Amino acid sequence: MKRARLEAGQNRIHPSASHTTQPSSFSHNKRRASSRARDMDEAEQQILHEYQHARARVLHEEILKAEASATTDSPPCSSSSTPPSNPPLSPPKMPVDNSKLGFHSALLTGEYSDLMITHGEQQWKAHKVIVSSQSHVLAAEIEALKDPPTLDLTSHDHQAVGYAIEYLYTANYVTTDGDSSLSLALHIRVFLLAISLGIPGLEILSASKYRQNLNQQVTDLEVYFWSVKTIYEHTTPTHPGLRVAAAEAAVTELSMLLDDKMRARFMQITHEVPDFQADIYVILLLHPSRSLDIVPELCNECGPRGPEDSYSIVMECKGCGKDKVLAFN
Repeated sequence: MKRARLEAGQNRIHPSASHTTQPSSFSHNKRRASSRARDMDEAEQQILHEYQHARARVLHEEILKAEASATTDSPPCSSSSTPPSNPPLSPPKMPVDNSKLGFHSALLTGEYSDLMITHGEQQWKAHKVIVSSQSHVLAAEIEALKDPPTLDLTSHDHQAVGYAIEYLYTANYVTTDGDSSLSLALHIRVFLLAISLGIPGLEILSASKYRQNLNQQVTDLEVYFWSVKTIYEHTTPTHPGLRVAAAEAAVTELSMLLDDKMRARFMQITHEVPDFQADIYVILLLHPSRSLDIVPELCNECGPRGPEDSYSIVMECKGCGKDKVLAFN
């Protein structure tokens, strides 16, 4: 574009030369189109180079942060007065916000934009190289678009689409809703959108945010039970991120969920969502040495629990319907 402006300026300074050697209108327009295409190619290459450099920097910082957290963090203590807490097996790797590197500002200003993304009346001036490199689904849709390309995502959840676009440009998304139940639902919707659009990084991030929100903010067990039913209704074992987070929360707080106050409700949920119950069993089988706080004492009539006493619960088999006894040491 700079070359085109320079040539235009030279023609204004030397009108006589332009008059004597002026090319045809078709040839002049062809050179200008070629110059614009060459400049756009260079812009896309520059954006791609900066994007790849930023991703490498984010990954490096994530690794350093995870290593530092692994040496300093300790798992929280379980308490019967708290909602299901679910300390992950490893510290959550929250992507570093790289908006300072210019990608988010490029989205806001529309600089070098070659793709329009719409949802209803809202529009984003995006960039093919950034969107396509992170989503094979969107890459295929963009490839099939006619110029000028406009990608319509109106059929998807509006709020989740906004957070997905934010993630594509910053490797993160930030929620502002203070209601923990609404935030939990939002992370589930973002997770489902990530699966639909084929954005693996967003799928991992939204599951991590769900887990963190469940651990630190949820105070109502009914909110947790609602999320369990929603997750298992709309996801499959192929994308287990949310299922694992929900089941691990139950395993971690199994003693609380099986006490007199919550047992009936918890059993109702496991009966209504058999896959949830199965995932709890799988986690218990795969991690037999995992530290669990499971009923430290028997009832008052039976007396205190001895070191070799076991705890057993009766569960209905989902296959044959017979009652089966599960014993825990």
